[in-house]
Amino acid sequence: MGLTGVSLRKHILLFPFVVLFLAACGSAVSQPQAEKSASGQLQPRFTASAPVASVAVAQPKPAAVPSDPIGAFTYTMLPHAEDAAQALGVDPAIIIAHAGLESGWGKKPIRFADGRDSYNLFSLKAYDSWTGDTVKIRTTEYLGGRKVKKTETFRAYPSFQAAFEDYASLLAKNQRYAKALGQGDNAKGFAQALHKGGYATDPRYVSKFASVTKKVRRVSDRMSA
Repeated sequence: MGLTGVSLRKHILLFPFVVLFLAACGSAVSQPQAEKSASGQLQPRFTASAPVASVAVAQPKPAAVPSDPIGAFTYTMLPHAEDAAQALGVDPAIIIAHAGLESGWGKKPIRFADGRDSYNLFSLKAYDSWTGDTVKIRTTEYLGGRKVKKTETFRAYPSFQAAFEDYASLLAKNQRYAKALGQGDNAKGFAQALHKGGYATDPRYVSKFASVTKKVRRVSDRMSA
């Protein structure tokens, strides 16, 4: 049956209201609900999603400081020894062994009268050319194969790092120790060059040096395992 003119006008008049009604319904379904903010503005309100579980990432534990004297000394001095070893062309274990031999693994430091540490691990003496701080102590020298007690003046440093740097500089620049350079892992060759250059007077210096280097290497192997 066809629409009359009156009924057609009724449908035309109702059509905009139907469109608005359908639009409003569609908006309510597809858009998130809104709420007023403190400023009076309408803000979308979203439903909180379930929290995402966080995954804990295990952090590597720092290496423990060895409890034995040689291990603790090696662990502490290794960063300084590596730079000195590179400058001299030798194994870092040789540098640590030398410092350990001269200082009793840090247990017999050269100290000022007031107890302060001189950080002089290598027993470097202060001759006329030295312009830094100094400290005087009683020490043992070998003269003609006999032990002799003497008071000597030694160099003093503000830190272990400064001591290692001065040690490397002294050996690299002094022609008496030229044959000690570039010895690689040859601890005996390094010690012989020092002994012949007058660094030490102990007749058993070379054998002692080689022995303590082996101990340092065993400790280093355990630390790197």
